[in-house]
Amino acid sequence: MAIGYYRRWHFPHCCRSIDGKHIRIISPGNSESLCFNYKDYHSTVMLVLVDHNYKFLADDVGSYGKGDAGIFAKSPLGKSFKRYEIPATRTSSRNTVLPYVVLGDEAFKLTTTLMRPYPHEQAKADREKAIYNYRHCIASRTCQNAFAIPC
Repeated sequence: MAIGYYRRWHFPHCCRSIDGKHIRIISPGNSESLCFNYKDYHSTVMLVLVDHNYKFLADDVGSYGKGDAGIFAKSPLGKSFKRYEIPATRTSSRNTVLPYVVLGDEAFKLTTTLMRPYPHEQAKADREKAIYNYRHCIASRTCQNAFAIPC
């Protein structure tokens, strides 16, 4: 999968991208505040891991919450993600170990295996960070685009 992200999206050592989608629902009885989100409507959240070809690899549907990161941390997908170790490889040029990564948006917590873009202010001030954010955005769009592909 990492080869696919590199060849297709020009992002090295990436094996998946993750994102959440709020799906509008009619609020179930007696749960008004549980499923009311920051977008001012009732929703349930679908978190997905997607590969470079928009293929859904894992999902978690039915969580309530206000943000992707909080939902991810409490979800079965997030808990299994913590236990699962993404392999690393040794680079030949510098003989350093680089882990494979998953790409998420700014809602997710930065970890050694989950990358997120630099804050906008930092990227504006630093050309290399801006380039990273551009490449990160292009590669992580696989998740947003996968939601839009009709079945």
